[in-house]
Amino acid sequence: MRICVAVLLSIGLQGCFFFYIPGSAFASGNTCVSDSAYVGLKINNKQNGKSGTVKELHGRSNRCQSGELPIVATVEYD
Repeated sequence: MRICVAVLLSIGLQGCFFFYIPGSAFASGNTCVSDSAYVGLKINNKQNGKSGTVKELHGRSNRCQSGELPIVATVEYD
């Protein structure tokens, strides 16, 4: 009986696929910032030497590899 149920379940699942794409993979933003960043904060980007203002915070992202800068943000550079 158990074998029949297992066979029937496996037949019913043929062709079912599940793809997980984390939302952070497509998050907008152009700069990684610290947890303490807030909208309106003036920052100096150490990578490109430019200064700018945080316009939006988008949350944690896999794009931000540094543990010190885990949040992706939209920054308007001067």
